[in-house]
Amino acid sequence: PISEAVDWISLGSIGGSGNATVTVNFSQNSAAQQRTATIILVSSSGAITRTVSVTQRASGEVLPASWNFKRTENNHTLILPENLVSSIAGQALAPGDYVGVFFTLAGSDVCAGNGPWTGSNTSFPVFGDDGTTMEKDGMANAENFKVKVWRGANQQTYDVTATYAAIGAAGGVVNAGGAYQTDGFSMITQLNAT
Repeated sequence: PISEAVDWISLGSIGGSGNATVTVNFSQNSAAQQRTATIILVSSSGAITRTVSVTQRASGEVLPASWNFKRTENNHTLILPENLVSSIAGQALAPGDYVGVFFTLAGSDVCAGNGPWTGSNTSFPVFGDDGTTMEKDGMANAENFKVKVWRGANQQTYDVTATYAAIGAAGGVVNAGGAYQTDGFSMITQLNAT
């Protein structure tokens, strides 16, 4: 179920045995502010619970084309806690800023996933390479994250240095650091850029 009654998200078909596929439908956000909701998925036995935070960009909010990414079947979750410490050109992150993870391909940075900074606990997926295609379209296992911040206020991208929570943090949820791992969970505790 969706944790709050929101009229812009609906769950479509849910199916599967063992692993399940969930279809989530969103209506367009025409408001000037981004909006968030939480989807809580519970197995039929009640033994497994997964929480997914969803943030939808505000109308007219446009990231640079270099921040587009390809969704694949493989991902790693990057957690941004509400107490994340940041200094981007001397200022803390603000709502409207985005954090992205990139990898290098043929000398260019390619986005593997991004998410907005909301000022509260949030997360976003970083997508791994799809092994069924000939092209590299996501991160390889053990490939280091290259983290960037896009500032909404001045619409500039900053290369940042990220510090990660120790494995076992967040009640044992964190199982990875600053490198991609399929089904991994990392948490950034600090971001700095000059």
